[in-house]
Amino acid sequence: MNRKIPVWILLLIILVGLNVVVLFGWAVRHAVWGYDRLGRVGPVVVTIASYPSLVKQALYDIGLLTHKYSDIDDEEPNRLPEQIQKNQFPEIDGFKINGVVQVGATSDNGYLLLPAYDLSRGQAVVKLIRIRDQKILHEWIPRILLKNKNLVEIFHPILTEGGGLLFHWHEGALVKVDVCSKIIWKTRGQFHHSNEETLDGNYWVPSVFDPSPYHEKFNDYRDDAITKISAEGKILYKKSVTKILERHGYQALIFGVGPYEGDELHLNDIQPAHYSTKYWEKGDILLSLRELSTVILYRPATDQIIWLKTGPWMAQHDADFLDESKIVVFGNDAIRGNTIGSPLVHGHSNVYVYDFTSNSITTPYSEVMKRADVSADIHGLQQILNNGDVFIDEQRRLLRLSEDKVIWQFTPKTSATTVAMPTWSRYLTEDDTKNILTILEDANCSG
Repeated sequence: MNRKIPVWILLLIILVGLNVVVLFGWAVRHAVWGYDRLGRVGPVVVTIASYPSLVKQALYDIGLLTHKYSDIDDEEPNRLPEQIQKNQFPEIDGFKINGVVQVGATSDNGYLLLPAYDLSRGQAVVKLIRIRDQKILHEWIPRILLKNKNLVEIFHPILTEGGGLLFHWHEGALVKVDVCSKIIWKTRGQFHHSNEETLDGNYWVPSVFDPSPYHEKFNDYRDDAITKISAEGKILYKKSVTKILERHGYQALIFGVGPYEGDELHLNDIQPAHYSTKYWEKGDILLSLRELSTVILYRPATDQIIWLKTGPWMAQHDADFLDESKIVVFGNDAIRGNTIGSPLVHGHSNVYVYDFTSNSITTPYSEVMKRADVSADIHGLQQILNNGDVFIDEQRRLLRLSEDKVIWQFTPKTSATTVAMPTWSRYLTEDDTKNILTILEDANCSG
């Protein structure tokens, strides 16, 4: 034990060790980037490299470690969260314009379910706002077990019967919380964009199909999946969108048009049909594929594409069933990829109404959207209300429009120069909330 080690042996050990470290680093980088030269060794290398973080996460999960939020953005302590954007409408503050509440808001009997970053709390929260008097009726403040809360988005929440919420951390887990924001269940995965409920209490949510068989052909290919989740958080159904299209002869639409991008589909909405008509059946779903400017009517029960249409909408979001024969699509009308100066082709976004009966398309809100400068380049959703008005979330602000005028506008203003980015809000009617308001009022969520 007391024998001295020659210097040359020590130097040799150090040299060999450095080479092993370099070689291991190269192998990890090679595997993570999707190259397959390592064969079966690649996943093993990545697993070994992930071991320290897995141990750390396990310690967090069992409570032996706790996250400290004081070290968020230590390197850039004055940097604003990504969900805080430049305020392009400084005159709008909540439902006020230049300090005056808009008349259209005071006569609106609906409610706003608003997910957005709250600077005072240092995290994303959800607020239920009664529009006519701008009163915040309830707030959900989920505990976010992540070091950097600045990067966490609460995306497209659904108000549940018990007064809780279902949402996902964008590109992360799907979560259900109770009225006091306590987590009921969490389903791990890479969930993104829309959350929609079926009549039987399940949920359709876009996710990522990983590992995908297409990874063997395309190292960086993102294969989106349609995913059905039970009320208890169990995955009931998951299917590759690429497989659906390829199976029905649409591989050219995916791989044969334009340059290869990796994110060829960009599934951003799954909308279930709640009733049957001449043109679709209850349980069918509408799929919006942004990068293909394509909307699909798909029947999961039989693996059938019932209908598919590319354009005239471009880079669209939010395809909804409207009535017995019509669907509605929020057309961002943005240039694919958003890689050049002005991404909007026509200068503003549009709401497209497609009629299966006549195979025709109308844009009833085009003029008022142009006047209001509704310009959603990367997000956006619409909701046609019972009286024919449309509610729009364009990322920069929320609006209610008729076919000829702006009823009201709303921004979650954070300062004279900044605004919180709504992460897919919902307009709720009195019927949507009549059984829930009492639950919210009676909730004792102190602490």
